[in-house]
Formats: sequence, C-alpha cells, structure tokens
Amino acid sequence: MNQFLAGDTTGGNAVGVINSASTFLNLVAPELGHAGHVIPTAPNGEHTEALRTFNTIGNILAVAGFNTKNFTQVSALATPSCGDAPQNLFKIAVTLARNSAL
Repeated sequence: MNQFLAGDTTGGNAVGVINSASTFLNLVAPELGHAGHVIPTAPNGEHTEALRTFNTIGNILAVAGFNTKNFTQVSALATPSCGDAPQNLFKIAVTLARNSAL
C-alpha cells in the first residue's frame, strides 16, 4: 500500500490499490490482535526481517496510541530530518515504513 500513498490520499493504478488493500488480512489478524498468516510463516517469519520489523512497528504504534504524551514522543522520534512530524498513528506507520533508519 505504501507505494499508493501520497499525503492523506491514495492514488495510482486502481487494480494495484485494490490488490494492495486486499492483502490486509494476510498481514494482520485484527480479531486476534497479532500478525496474519503470511508474516510469521516461511518464507517470512524467522527467515527474514519481516516479522521482527512488523512487530516493532506494531509495538511502536501501540505505545504511541496509549496516551498523548507517548504519541508526542513517538511522533517526534518518527519525524524524518527533512519532513514534518506525523500527526496521527497512520502517518507514523507510513513514515516508519518509508524511513527504516528512524
């Protein structure tokens, strides 16, 4: 989905946007509160950085969503040197996904 995001909007090839959005349930199991079946299993899981990165970003978002003080701190840490501070959890997630050095 990252490649189809521009600011507060999505755009690009409609089929690509739909396909990327449909992968959501492969990545997360919202009813269980953890990663979906694709991230923790081969060829991902412990075989790549995918699960560790996914869990790290999830943990950061959980901390940021806990209270305003945490959100402010995480937003400041997630601000790229040449950009603006993310103003919501979604923007923090996008910023972290696009700037792995943060």
